[in-house]
Amino acid sequence: MAYCQELNLEEVLRRVKQNNFTMQKQDLSIENSMITTKNYYKRRFLPNVEFGAEGELSEIADKGVGPEKISMKIDLDVGRQQLNRYKIQKNSLEMAELNREKTWYNLQEEVISTYFQYLSVSKKIEYIEKTLGVLNNHRRKLDRMLNGGNLIPKNELLKIEIDIEENNIQLLSNRYNQNVLKQKLFTMMGLGLDQDIDFKEIDSSTVFIDKNIESIKVAENKGLKLSKSARIGELQMENAVYENKIAKAELLPKFYVKPEYLFDDVGYSKKGGRVLVGFDWNFEWGNTLNDVEVSNNSVKISEMDYKERVANLTLEIREKYEQLKMAKLALTVSNKKIALMRENLKLDTSRFDNRLMGSNEYLESVNNLKEAEEKLYEQQQELFLLNLKLKNLIS
Repeated sequence: MAYCQELNLEEVLRRVKQNNFTMQKQDLSIENSMITTKNYYKRRFLPNVEFGAEGELSEIADKGVGPEKISMKIDLDVGRQQLNRYKIQKNSLEMAELNREKTWYNLQEEVISTYFQYLSVSKKIEYIEKTLGVLNNHRRKLDRMLNGGNLIPKNELLKIEIDIEENNIQLLSNRYNQNVLKQKLFTMMGLGLDQDIDFKEIDSSTVFIDKNIESIKVAENKGLKLSKSARIGELQMENAVYENKIAKAELLPKFYVKPEYLFDDVGYSKKGGRVLVGFDWNFEWGNTLNDVEVSNNSVKISEMDYKERVANLTLEIREKYEQLKMAKLALTVSNKKIALMRENLKLDTSRFDNRLMGSNEYLESVNNLKEAEEKLYEQQQELFLLNLKLKNLIS
């Protein structure tokens, strides 16, 4: 007997986080950014070293090839341009890591949405199969009555057969959708498309408002302190300030120190070493001053962007908090309603079997329950997503 593994939502999310191709690609990109940051540090803060020799061919033939001089140029970071560029690089790396987390949040939402769509389609299939069972039993009963000489209208039998065919078409369509959704979940988990895996139902009563955000004020405070979106805004504002400092440093001359050691007595009064100190200053009147002015404006824009980001974050936290409370209440009402409709369907099934109810009325009763079940899955999905979005906003 084949064993079909069943996964719950938490297990699916864990596998997606570990094995999803998008997440793995982002991890590699962040690793490349870390290497780039290290290389940037080495290029900017470690001196350039020159070591070599040159000469005419006749001299080389006579004396051989040996090093002529070794020199090292050290740029003095008077205006702290190099340091500020390095800080920008580090902040950019942190933003890449934060955006990776935001990608994971978006992926979680997609997984949850797909998971509930799969459960909804599976529930439809379950109801269609049950309906087909009832309709086929009723068709056999009518067929026996018709062939046994009972005076029943033949169109009653034909109507049941049409209902059976329509439900068979719905069954095929939903099985196709079920397979597509299942394979989508497999892909997000980094698995092949052909897996002997199914997915478990979800107990919506396990969804609750996190104790850390029971108060809307607590949620807002946590959001402003811990939110990755707010942190990205801070880093963007910091980078604008660093860019401004770099632009202003362009107004200053560039100083450098260059130690040299000469191996042959060429150009020196004697063999040995010397230390050169120099500077250069390249001032492009309009361009340099305009760059500073543009940079000043960029700082103001980044500050306004941050304030706007914080305001929108606070607004979204409040909105999601109230929506979560309403979704929890709506789900409780729907669960009670569906429990009553299930009891009613049992009675309607018995009435239909005893020919006390027509097929149209019976199928209407089935469809009403099926639609209510579909809505329940939508409400469960909304509840899970709102809970996730609120937690993600404040972390």
